Amino acid sequence: MAVHVGEVHTDLSSNGAGGGAAAASSGEQAPTYPGVNEDRWSAAERRVTELRRRVRAEDFDD
Repeated sequence: MAVHVGEVHTDLSSNGAGGGAAAASSGEQAPTYPGVNEDRWSAAERRVTELRRRVRAEDFDD
């Protein structure tokens, strides 16, 4: 099975700060409890695993 992609467009933007800036700018306070960094790391790791599983294909050679 052959696939041809003519064009790929990507728009990137930066708000100039880390991930916590969006929550802070919307009026929410960032959580400040022991282990907050570990919880954020675990959430990011779960999301990456979920995305990997979603786009995984059998017999795909890159």
